[in-house]
Amino acid sequence: MDPIALLSVRLHLKRSRLGNEALSPRERVVVDVMGVAAEVMNGGFHQFFFNKAGDRAAESVAALREIRARAAAFTRRPRVFFEEWDTPLISGIRWVEELVEIAGGDPIFPDLRHASLAKDRIVDPDRVRDAKPDVIFASWCGKKVRPATIVERPGWKDVPAVKHGHIYEIKSTYILQPGPASLTDGVAQLHARLNLYHEDMKT
Repeated sequence: MDPIALLSVRLHLKRSRLGNEALSPRERVVVDVMGVAAEVMNGGFHQFFFNKAGDRAAESVAALREIRARAAAFTRRPRVFFEEWDTPLISGIRWVEELVEIAGGDPIFPDLRHASLAKDRIVDPDRVRDAKPDVIFASWCGKKVRPATIVERPGWKDVPAVKHGHIYEIKSTYILQPGPASLTDGVAQLHARLNLYHEDMKT
């Protein structure tokens, strides 16, 4: 079952079992926080937001479906490297890689997404260079991204993303922080940048 469908099922079960009216506003916050804390470490985004019941979660599912439908119109899926940290170089965690896929890209290191610890997602810069990503997303956990740092890495001048200027910063508050922002603003920003890539490739 794909992640969006799984999120829809879990959302339905959550609402059927408890119902929003069964929890006070304060209890809902506690449930949300505890759910995120328990599931964020090694879960995909469908686990990440398992406790986000209610209209906001349903709207998020609908928005994700819409973005996936728009991404299906892309003539090709660009190869994407999501850079979670610069030194050492760390590839994106599972829910981020899944959102990249929904937005219309193909992560270059799908095998690393299941590693919950950042140290297990460290990659050699030469591996990224050799994978030749078309697009690079950078989100350095609150540190400002310096595109020059990426461009100036040894051997990276011929990486397609560098050569054609498709390096994009996504603020960590929109993509790496617990909360609904990843499912709304974060994935929308990923899709918008991938759309820029496609528009550029037409010229």
